[in-house]
Amino acid sequence: MWNPNEQGVRELMSLLQECNSPDNDKQSEIYNVNNKFIFSLKYKKINIYSQEKDFSNYLIFIFIHSEIKIEIRQYAGLILKGIMERQYSQLNDENIEYFKFEILKNFYDPNKIIQRTTSNLINTFVRLGGIDLWTELFDFLMNNINLESNYNASIETIQAIIEDSGAYIEEKKMNVFFIFRLFLLCLIFIKNK
Repeated sequence: MWNPNEQGVRELMSLLQECNSPDNDKQSEIYNVNNKFIFSLKYKKINIYSQEKDFSNYLIFIFIHSEIKIEIRQYAGLILKGIMERQYSQLNDENIEYFKFEILKNFYDPNKIIQRTTSNLINTFVRLGGIDLWTELFDFLMNNINLESNYNASIETIQAIIEDSGAYIEEKKMNVFFIFRLFLLCLIFIKNK
């Protein structure tokens, strides 16, 4: 399994801290145009890092570590989502396996912002890569519905996947999809009573 270079983690965390600064002048130096991050000269390093094959792994590493400030973790997760949106086809098998193995650790994070970002990342992965690359995901989510602390995160993730990838899932596994959808609707109905 992939392991990060400690110096690389420190450098990236420092850059993420600068980019996530509450200082309006610093924030104005980074902006978004048509879902592409445009960086000032000061932030070109992140753009350079994003071209590295392990950049997504570094972002995941930062995102899953609870001892790192929540703002930095969330920012790493949001950048990771953007990278996946733009460069999913360039992720190698090692990046994909690392993502699948590590991201589920954040499913149990006590912070709701991190849980929501995790859910968004899982949904993005399924939407871009297809459920065939992560067949055990639904079992994981269904098992977590039984845990009161993770019920909402599981339901939100499943709902997002169904909304964004329903046609794909239906096409590939039509019978399983309908049974799963019916089961989900029953659970939502029971939980709301």
